[in-house]
Amino acid sequence: MALFKHKVKKDVLLLAMLGKGFFTQADLSVKSGLNRATISKIFNKPEKPVSYQTARKIAIATGKAVDELFTIG
Repeated sequence: MALFKHKVKKDVLLLAMLGKGFFTQADLSVKSGLNRATISKIFNKPEKPVSYQTARKIAIATGKAVDELFTIG
């Protein structure tokens, strides 16, 4: 599984979630098809690498591009 060495832009992700009517991490979990623990790790450990598949699912669920939600770093 390919990993991004990217860091989540939490503020951008939160705004994207709100724009889609997702008010909790559980909402994002349901819409993205990712388990709640994965979403929690992304928010609580944003420096951890994220797989491309995970980043893409979040991007699709929020209507954003992967590079809008994650920075290289």
